[in-house]
Amino acid sequence: MIILNIIYCYLHYFLASGNAIVAALYSSIFSVGCSQLCQWL
Repeated sequence: MIILNIIYCYLHYFLASGNAIVAALYSSIFSVGCSQLCQWL
């Protein structure tokens, strides 16, 4: 489930920012609480 959360968050940030590097940074930094964080965005 953690892997899926990271992938979901990466795609979310990638679509939001349009920047793959930014998406990777955010998804790695916030991977612990990723699902909760993405629900708020």
